[in-house]
Amino acid sequence: MLAAIMAVLWFGSTLLYGLAAGQMGTWGPILGWPLFMSLIVITATVLGMLTGEWKGCGPLPIRIQWTGVTVLVLAIFILADSSRHLQ
Repeated sequence: MLAAIMAVLWFGSTLLYGLAAGQMGTWGPILGWPLFMSLIVITATVLGMLTGEWKGCGPLPIRIQWTGVTVLVLAIFILADSSRHLQ
């Protein structure tokens, strides 16, 4: 059941990426793809934590994981701000 839900989410997110990248013109793939991949990692991390995938591991891997998510979120804000200055 979770695999089917994941397949639907993957297809939907890829479809939305394609539509959004087309609307952004030549900058769509340049800015859109890193954002898309970052959001996939962030979503997988949050869902992994909620489903207990990381249960039983020590605090260091969880701290490293959340540090990575924080870096990705900051990168998203930086890309969003930089795309505002491109227009």
